Amino acid sequence: MADAVLKYSGGELPLAEVPASVGASGFNIGSGICEVEFNVTKDTLIVLNKKISQRHQWESSFVAAVAIPKAINEYPVLIEKLLNDLFVDKEFIKAVGS
Repeated sequence: MADAVLKYSGGELPLAEVPASVGASGFNIGSGICEVEFNVTKDTLIVLNKKISQRHQWESSFVAAVAIPKAINEYPVLIEKLLNDLFVDKEFIKAVGS
């Protein structure tokens, strides 16, 4: 994902590439981890700088033909969990709401 900016009334939230690690090499457990730094700005002033990380595990398989598609399908779940953590964060809500 290329860098982008999500604009909202009164400010903006820069969006950068989300580095993540998704593994499908376990015998029966797949896992992923993602960490992202969010900056909320208003009138060029950073009002919030926050790092959020999330881990996600799922049932998988030793067989690559099963494990790889499963990991691909679970990646959006990892990102969704990360964004849910951001959207319920009290500091984030205050920063975008003021």
